[in-house]
Amino acid sequence: MRVPAGAGQPTSQAGPSVVVYGISGGGPIAIEFARRYPERAEALILESAVTRHYTPAISPIAKTIYPSPLGTWLTAQLVQRLPRAALHDFVRQESTLDRQARRATVDWILADDQRLAYAKAVMAALTPFEDRAAGLDNDLRQWARLDDSTTAGITCPTLILHGTHDGDADPAHARHAATTIPQATLHLVPSGWHLLPLSINGATTRQARSTFLAE
Repeated sequence: MRVPAGAGQPTSQAGPSVVVYGISGGGPIAIEFARRYPERAEALILESAVTRHYTPAISPIAKTIYPSPLGTWLTAQLVQRLPRAALHDFVRQESTLDRQARRATVDWILADDQRLAYAKAVMAALTPFEDRAAGLDNDLRQWARLDDSTTAGITCPTLILHGTHDGDADPAHARHAATTIPQATLHLVPSGWHLLPLSINGATTRQARSTFLAE
């Protein structure tokens, strides 16, 4: 559901132009900013982003582990002590990769200290869950209210980055945005999962961003 212009804010506001960047659940917010303030949104980049109705399918195991104070704390501890096991489960939850591809992805992450540090930081940010619980509940309610009109009215150039094996925000979100935003460029990352910086082919997004912004 697209939020009506003027709902709570003016439709125009003086200020510098910006490149709006929305990742994952931040997609709808970035889209709404670009739609409400076309004079300020020089460009829009959507990465692994929600762009339409979204009610995530959460497995019973994931419900026990991730959306709970104890589960997220244990996850943060596990990735420090047994990073391979923690990453295997994380990639399994956030991708549609088969077992062999998941193993290759985890091996690739563990082979580089910077990639591993990034993965640990992401998983550590899951806790304390109490600080995120109310916001997450609100996000889930708002995402469920979205429909195919979410991307209507975007006039700025838009780059859409998405993994072909995203198990969180289905690639259909990217394809929807690409077909409904007039000046959209779609860049799909082969074997990419929800965290593109930790996807084996994720480096292709850097060149895609550079080319897009230069143009």
